[in-house]
Amino acid sequence: MRKNWVRTGLVCGIIVLFVGASVVPISCANKIDTVYVNNDNTDYPWKGTKQDPYQHIQDGIDNVDENGTVYVYNGTYDEFIIIENPLKLIAWGEGKDNDKNGSIINGNFSGNVIEIKDTNNVTIDGFKIHNSSIGSKYAGINIYNTITCSVYNNNLSNNSNGIIISDSKIIHINDSIIYNNELNGIDIVSDNDDYLDITIKHNNIFSCKRDGILITNCNGVKIDDNKIYNCGQIHINPSESYGNGIKIWGISQSCNVAIQNNIINETTSGISVFGALTNVLIDNNDIFECYHNGICIRFDAVVECYHNNIYNNGLSYNWGSGISMVSVKDICIINNSIYNNWYNIYLNQTFYRGSNFRQNNIIAPNSTKQFYAIASWIFVQHNYWGEVIDLLPPFHDRISVLAIIRLHPCSDHPWSW
Repeated sequence: MRKNWVRTGLVCGIIVLFVGASVVPISCANKIDTVYVNNDNTDYPWKGTKQDPYQHIQDGIDNVDENGTVYVYNGTYDEFIIIENPLKLIAWGEGKDNDKNGSIINGNFSGNVIEIKDTNNVTIDGFKIHNSSIGSKYAGINIYNTITCSVYNNNLSNNSNGIIISDSKIIHINDSIIYNNELNGIDIVSDNDDYLDITIKHNNIFSCKRDGILITNCNGVKIDDNKIYNCGQIHINPSESYGNGIKIWGISQSCNVAIQNNIINETTSGISVFGALTNVLIDNNDIFECYHNGICIRFDAVVECYHNNIYNNGLSYNWGSGISMVSVKDICIINNSIYNNWYNIYLNQTFYRGSNFRQNNIIAPNSTKQFYAIASWIFVQHNYWGEVIDLLPPFHDRISVLAIIRLHPCSDHPWSW
């Protein structure tokens, strides 16, 4: 009797082994360098090859070798994705209609749509990414503690934030469309003073309810040749409005942020810098038709402004300025064209005796105001004020009696650069 029981047990064990061996898991031990994903492949086998692609993007990511490539066919993928290894994730239209951004990742409000964390050398190229969870920590793409990540040619919409970059270095966000996000287009934050080497270039960022680009406590960010518009929320009471094309803020530090060659318009304010930050460069931007300020500088920020065209700001609500400065002690505003803003220049508690406010064209046609200053001391030299303005008593009517402004010498012709 006992022998029969043993024999039966052995037979059952052998059957279990054969059945187990016949089931092939999606995650295999032998990863491959190039993986394909196609959501049309709803039936087994899923091997990650062109002939038998995986159905889900996450399966492709889990089974590609380090520094390998995952090609994703056009289609809608209802999933959220986690990347923790070096790889390239490429939208790939072969075999379908080959539309740009034809590979759609729908996060279904289940956290970050794509989360990249604790890794290096990741590329995301060519996707439409939407529907993250709602909340300040969620995004279409969330990059955390990562070194070297490139995000190219993507379309990010209907997320809480388009992209969040936190405690990461050597990040490139290029040639993407980022719009209709609940909070910010791009949110960059760091908890240390390390040089980050983050570049944001050739993007269209619009219709975000907060800031187009928000930078917090960061050192080493370049924002170049982007179009940023229609960001922020406008209220008839300026104190209740919020949102900027670009906002930089943080504690006292050298932040090394360069904002160059951008077009910024129809935002609450164009560029705002808050805090005792140094080495902020604002150069060669077109900033116009913002509802409040073209450029807003606050609280001991050290900012250099060169070669910007700043015009038609603050006109919609009869409040705002081309350049507004409050509690600023070190400025450099040279070779800018500032014209037809509600106030071209607004100063409040700004004290600076250097000669770095010079050689600008500051023109106030129609009913706009040239200069308004409260409790300030500043040298304003070698600027062109236009032909319609007199620098004697009528001009002084537009300056608070609490301000001491040195206006001369002035240029008798417009500057050209």
